[in-house]
Amino acid sequence: MANLNNVIENINTPSAKERVWTYLCRLQTEQNKEVVQLSGKKHEVALMLGLRPETFSRALAELENDGHIKMNHKQVQILQSSK
Repeated sequence: MANLNNVIENINTPSAKERVWTYLCRLQTEQNKEVVQLSGKKHEVALMLGLRPETFSRALAELENDGHIKMNHKQVQILQSSK
């Protein structure tokens, strides 16, 4: 049920970048770490967020370019706790 609520919340978030950021913040809270592990393959996470894999990758790149995260394959370091 919690996963369904997360999917519904993600669909209601307008921009891909905001969806990805919300997902990463939720992961950080759940994992209680500065460096979080994606909860599946990137294309699976993209589909869970209601995004195309290319859009998901682009949103991650934008967040990294903006200085919010640092990517290392499936590991993401959260550099700023809010957008």
